[in-house]
Amino acid sequence: MKIQIRLRAPNGQARIEVDDEAKLGELIGLVKEKTELIDFSLKYGYPLKNLDISLDAQETPIKDLQLRGETLTVVPIEAPVAVAIPQAPAPKPFTPKGIEPDETTLEWPERGGHIGRSIVAVAHTI
Repeated sequence: MKIQIRLRAPNGQARIEVDDEAKLGELIGLVKEKTELIDFSLKYGYPLKNLDISLDAQETPIKDLQLRGETLTVVPIEAPVAVAIPQAPAPKPFTPKGIEPDETTLEWPERGGHIGRSIVAVAHTI
């Protein structure tokens, strides 16, 4: 007896018919044909559960998987891509600023000296 299964894949949706006596490996072949994907995982149900498509499981009859009327979501498996992370330039070593001369004094020739200003910071604690 034929069963219908809906596929939801990155390239769109499709319906496939497969004999319920067929093996899971045949279903995987049909999915590859419809989606043009080589490596993928299959998910089904709600919430989505992984369908075991390992080589050992591919001999399982489809009728034992209870996929009649089910929607299979095809999730492509992409090989990890090595991403080059740009290296930040090394920070410049710390160099303290030079101490500038104090310009807060003025010559006061009429009095024979200098007049100065000083700033005092006082912190109060309560």
